Amino acid sequence: MTTGTLFGAGMLGHEPFERVLSDDKASREDPAEPKYVTVSNTKLWLAPQGKCSMDVKDNGQDWGGFRARGFEERDMATPLGRMRCRVAGEGPPMLFIHGIGGGASGQAFARLAPTFTSSHRVIVPDLVGWGLSEHPARMILFDDYVAMIVALLDAFPGDSVVVAQSLAAGFCMAAAEQRPGGWGA
Repeated sequence: MTTGTLFGAGMLGHEPFERVLSDDKASREDPAEPKYVTVSNTKLWLAPQGKCSMDVKDNGQDWGGFRARGFEERDMATPLGRMRCRVAGEGPPMLFIHGIGGGASGQAFARLAPTFTSSHRVIVPDLVGWGLSEHPARMILFDDYVAMIVALLDAFPGDSVVVAQSLAAGFCMAAAEQRPGGWGA
């Protein structure tokens, strides 16, 4: 039986693998190969060595209720891969950048972001490696996240207001040092 820790959505928390994968199939698999379990359309990767990611399947559902609130979904290219963004409203850009960790995605702002669409062009991405964005096979580093923020600023020109959650605030501060223009008050 495979042992380790399951990292993923808050509804699961941290549970030993054997509570989720209790069949013989897990013990026959190569321990170096990633394993996953699907819960509520969410694929949770199980990583015995602490490397984990979350892959949300885009099955056409209005994930987070953004489409119902007038948001358009679009993909944009970044240096690390395809990033899913939700965009609505007119005016100066306002970016909502989620933090990283189990279950992280733009859905963290599903209730807050729509309140600004009457005065701003609101952009809510899923950073690469999270949510509905591409999940690269390699580890994503701090500088990769900074490059994603710079790519967002370049894609949505103007003085941007940025709302950042948790560690994303650090990514944004580093991006501001690299790219001083384009930040609003």
